[in-house]
Amino acid sequence: MRELHYPGFSLQCPANWEDITDQVDADDPPITLADRDADTGALQFSAAMFESGELPQIDEASLRELLNDYAEAYELGEPLETTFQSEPVQRITATFETYDDLICLWYLTDGKSLVFASFITERPADPTAVTTVQQMLDSLKIDPR
Repeated sequence: MRELHYPGFSLQCPANWEDITDQVDADDPPITLADRDADTGALQFSAAMFESGELPQIDEASLRELLNDYAEAYELGEPLETTFQSEPVQRITATFETYDDLICLWYLTDGKSLVFASFITERPADPTAVTTVQQMLDSLKIDPR
């Protein structure tokens, strides 16, 4: 495992996962990681880091609202499962199934900054890839430097 650093956060990543952001066809693509050895899907990140002003109070209810709004906007339906953890960083996780894809979403916060992550993979999902992505998210540290 190696540590990857991005503006506002870092995480541990297996050697076969690499940053492919420059290959994403978009004007301002999100940070995107993928397994270079297997076509298992893409893990993408967006971060909103607290810089100044009134300190936001991001809590479990805020994370649930963000998740629900996202699911509604993209017509994902009801999640297969939703979990909330308060340590080491607060996070809400949800998994959705569409006809073709498995979609895993995370909202992570230290109470003031926010990281959104999504992993989309074709169904049936490779359980090893899903486990690897979960381990990567478990290692995520918010660092608003």
